[in-house]
Amino acid sequence: MKKFIMPIGVILLSSFIIGSCSQSIEDKISSAEKQLKVGEFARAQKKIDEIVLADSTSPEALYGQALLQEYQSFEWEAIFVLIQASSMRGGYLPAMDAFTRLAIGLDYFGNARKMAKMYVKLQPDSPIGYQYLIDIDVRDNRLDSAQVYFNKLASLDIDPIDLTLTEAQIAFYSDDDDAINSALAKLSQIKPKTADQFSRLAKLYNFVNMGDSAIQYSRRAVEKDKKSLNLKMQLAQHLLDEMRLSEAYDVVSGIAAEREEYGPAKIMMAIIAWTMGNENQAEQHIFSFMVTNRNSPITFEKHGDFYGSLGKIRMAAMEWQAAYIMAINLKYPDDYLRQLYLKMMNGFIEDSDIGSAIDYFEEGVELLPDSLEMAFIEAGLKSRFPETADSARMMVDDQIDKHQDDRKWLELAANYFHQRNQFDRSAIVYRRLLELPYPKLKYYLTLLEFCKDDNNAEGADAVVADLPFRLRNSLRLQKAMVDVYLEVNQIEKATSYAELLYRHTTEFMPYIITLADLYSRSGRKDEARGLFTKYLNDFPGNAESHYQIARFDYDNGDGDAVLEQIEKSLAIDTGFAYSYELKGEYFQSKGNIDSANACYEKTIALHWPTPIAYHNLAEYYLNKFDSLDRAAGLAMAAVRYFDKDRRGYLLLGRIYYDQGKFKMARLQFFKGTKIFSDDAEYHFLLGKTYAKMEQKPEARKSLKKALDLKLASPQKEEAQALLSNL
Repeated sequence: MKKFIMPIGVILLSSFIIGSCSQSIEDKISSAEKQLKVGEFARAQKKIDEIVLADSTSPEALYGQALLQEYQSFEWEAIFVLIQASSMRGGYLPAMDAFTRLAIGLDYFGNARKMAKMYVKLQPDSPIGYQYLIDIDVRDNRLDSAQVYFNKLASLDIDPIDLTLTEAQIAFYSDDDDAINSALAKLSQIKPKTADQFSRLAKLYNFVNMGDSAIQYSRRAVEKDKKSLNLKMQLAQHLLDEMRLSEAYDVVSGIAAEREEYGPAKIMMAIIAWTMGNENQAEQHIFSFMVTNRNSPITFEKHGDFYGSLGKIRMAAMEWQAAYIMAINLKYPDDYLRQLYLKMMNGFIEDSDIGSAIDYFEEGVELLPDSLEMAFIEAGLKSRFPETADSARMMVDDQIDKHQDDRKWLELAANYFHQRNQFDRSAIVYRRLLELPYPKLKYYLTLLEFCKDDNNAEGADAVVADLPFRLRNSLRLQKAMVDVYLEVNQIEKATSYAELLYRHTTEFMPYIITLADLYSRSGRKDEARGLFTKYLNDFPGNAESHYQIARFDYDNGDGDAVLEQIEKSLAIDTGFAYSYELKGEYFQSKGNIDSANACYEKTIALHWPTPIAYHNLAEYYLNKFDSLDRAAGLAMAAVRYFDKDRRGYLLLGRIYYDQGKFKMARLQFFKGTKIFSDDAEYHFLLGKTYAKMEQKPEARKSLKKALDLKLASPQKEEAQALLSNL
């Protein structure tokens, strides 16, 4: 048989090709990773596609796909792929690194810790694994363990600046004032050299609410690495935390304009737009993100998260439910299903959708067997029914003393009582949580909300009397104190906190509006108006500033300049619906009803999130008597969009009453008495409706309640007359 002998040149060439291909995969994945960090999605995707085409099961292929998913803000999908890649070749280090970083960001601490320990085992002389373990332990309140890892980190070959930054991180989480002040003194002496060091320093200052320093060092990090998307997003987040919204929006919108596929930018733009009060624009940004991948449950989950942040719990629960069903159908891992399930169930319960919660309960028993979360969900459902309420009390109320040091149990109990409007019980649990190490901001904010509802300024003072260092400059806490003092009409104290907020940022309009209102209440109207004119001078060409000046003048009886400022606002932005709405109010006050209604119709056409236009138009058509259907349509829209606004249910009930639809009217007034339980007019109208329906016991009860709540004339006399005839 004739043998074929390959020429030596071909052998050498083929060996070179095979070797270069093997090297090429590593080069390609490294190059793709760098390209994604600077936003070159298309080029990175092309390289990763080539790797996948060569071997779709290789760790590089899986790692590359995970990088693309993370870039588009599908972190959980990336997590699942990284788990597979990490286990290959005895431990694929890039995937292990990425998994741990993402898992920490998702509070997935148990698995993050396991992966970090595996990384340390494979790379005992690398600081990366130890740094991750410290990061996990301080977040999980395991400071002793974090110190052990820090001691090991200090024995390695590590830049002293990085070691100082890590030492400060542990000190900041300790809530020990002496340790924190010592760490701050050390931080003031270091001279960062790399973008990563500037970034870490910025995060530390942000953690203790030293916002100006956080922003300063975030900017330095971006200067060091001008193309890094992560560093730009960090800068935008720190600007957002300090309510420097226009600057934050400029940073993130610049990213979004150039990087269409970059999901985090779209989500942050939605958050900024919502914080600015532009809910429609926020929804548009979220929709733009959703278009990226409608076939992922994570898309629906994040849409639900967005609705949840707006307080639209019913819509949030529907999105979480859709995400949960899709994740089951696509066979997502149980860890992700558990997260979605708990979001969905808590949404159902908070929205009082007990039927849906019961329908899904058995799935949770299988998905989260013997878990605390399911025990509290079970107790919550049992508490809704008289025959099982005692069992619920035994499961929670009678167990509190046994769990005084169990943070997770106490957090679930506090939320359990809160969801059932048992605010006194919830407050007791939150106060106990404040006594545990590392109390969270949420505990303080919830207690301050309770104090506001109880008109308890002294209680609020006690809550903030001994704040941890990291929370003393918290804007959210300062705003909560403004709200408490406003509720109890302590204008001077409210003003002092409002001035603190204003000094933090002079561009956040809600802070300006609050301070202007407080100045006006104190008779300092010139100073109040001056806040808006200063904003106009600082940010010329801004439609809202002209609108706010017009609103201030209108509310303070200076009608002459109102129309001029409104027209200036609309000349800048013809779609600024608040100005159309105020224009309608102005015309209405002048008796020009046709012009007013035209402005209200324009406001509604722009889908602006405010109830005034709906209410005023509905009132107009109600009083015409021949347009009750139109009035009902507007009132129903107002109730649907603004379900916490007092006037909506009142109007809709009155319309149904005038239409002779007394059962429907009764339903609206009844809802109103549940939401606004101390509102005498709602109880009066409910009683009047019961009387019309010949339900005399219920009528008497509601009318007496209205009179007990000091119902005003002339409704007071009408209620008395109705009662005398029942």
